[in-house]
Amino acid sequence: EYRRSSIKEDTLSITNKISARLLFDKRNNLLNPSAGLRFVFQYDYAGRILGGDNHFDRLNFDFASYYSLPLRLIFAQRSRAIVTFPQGEPEDISPDVRLEMGGYGSLRGYDEASIGFPDSRPNRRSGLDELLFNLELRIPVYGKWYATLFADFGSLWMDLSELSVNDFNTGLGFGIGYNSPIGVIRLDYARALKETDTDNGGKIYFNFGHPF
Repeated sequence: EYRRSSIKEDTLSITNKISARLLFDKRNNLLNPSAGLRFVFQYDYAGRILGGDNHFDRLNFDFASYYSLPLRLIFAQRSRAIVTFPQGEPEDISPDVRLEMGGYGSLRGYDEASIGFPDSRPNRRSGLDELLFNLELRIPVYGKWYATLFADFGSLWMDLSELSVNDFNTGLGFGIGYNSPIGVIRLDYARALKETDTDNGGKIYFNFGHPF
């Protein structure tokens, strides 16, 4: 993979990397699972003999599981851990290949790229190491309509030695969805429980598909 983007106004970053990915998927439905699990492991090797400006190893673990409960309730959870091992100082890794958190796919209730440490981009934050946990209860309402209650927890760090559960950010929310012939349609509301530099007073999300 070849990536080029701006770190500073007159500086370009080049990242060359190769990745190996393992996927295990035993969900009973890929679009709207009610049972089963999905596990992804990915290893990235960047720079060094491949050249470029960014040199690091990265491990990505992503595990989701789904459980059918009485009264047709569905409980879903996702756990994700990403660890980066920079070959040098963490700050030498350019923002375009750091991790971001916030928004529908990660930490609902928070603005995109509002979690972590300030980088060279205006009003953007990022990190190199991530812990993320998502919990959802999907409740049947009528026919193909259902309601959701969810909670998200997570944060980013620039160094593994700084990792602490005290840094976790929490988002809570609820929503309603419809199982259409072309997939799930969702309308969700989430609120951040921890203040950040941006306005996290409450977010509305309209999406096709579950966040995990």
